[in-house]
Amino acid sequence: MVEDSTAQIKDRLGKDICQAFDPLMVITTKAKDIDESLEFLNPSCLATAYVYVDGSHGTRMLCDFHYASEHTFVGNHDESKIESVFATVVHDLEKIKDTFEQSPDLTVIVDNITECYCGREPFVFLIDDLSNKAFQGMCNFHYRKSNNRYLSNGKEMHMPIVDLRKNMKTSIEEELFNLAQI
Repeated sequence: MVEDSTAQIKDRLGKDICQAFDPLMVITTKAKDIDESLEFLNPSCLATAYVYVDGSHGTRMLCDFHYASEHTFVGNHDESKIESVFATVVHDLEKIKDTFEQSPDLTVIVDNITECYCGREPFVFLIDDLSNKAFQGMCNFHYRKSNNRYLSNGKEMHMPIVDLRKNMKTSIEEELFNLAQI
């Protein structure tokens, strides 16, 4: 049952920290992707929460990644449980757009990357310093997923990026529920 009023909950969105556990951070290869010197990383998500969920899995504040992940996993396992797991959902996912920064340097070559590894249109491009070309493009969701894992472990992504997410035409919610892969 929702203890706070919707207005009080909405006021917390974008300020509270996600309360999810990220089990992939205990997998050595995932940890090495973020920091070669570490075997295991922090499994607690420290990303900003934009979603309040109350249901059979408890009452939690979640980031967009963990909300979409849990919704997808529950739905793939037993779609009839979505209603009980997500009995009450209050979100302000569009606040995420306030975090987008338009990259000033558009002289970098990004037209060689046409899709994220999930098949969606890329809006964030990882740039090779030497060639000044993009070597990977990510949709907003997958960039935020990667960047939040770095930040949850006290690290920053160690490569320059070109951020074109201000050009996104879909809402954050549309993006979350039309992902080909989490």
